[in-house]
Amino acid sequence: MFWVGQLTGGASRFSVALGFANSIEEARIRVQNVYLRFLGRAADADGLNFWVNGFAHGSTDEDIITGFIGSDEYFRQATS
Repeated sequence: MFWVGQLTGGASRFSVALGFANSIEEARIRVQNVYLRFLGRAADADGLNFWVNGFAHGSTDEDIITGFIGSDEYFRQATS
């Protein structure tokens, strides 16, 4: 309902779409997808919060992925 209220209050569709793309919910989805893709598991709460906080402070998808593929966990999986 928040976004509907924004639209009916005069916000542009562009600003609403940008709000979706930059939302915490979207960041959580992106981080969960990176966990699944590179580590083959769901994110634990601490890890999820850490990486979502990274997005909130300007980290890019590439920064996050680099963190994953540079991790000990990824390395162990890649070499086993």
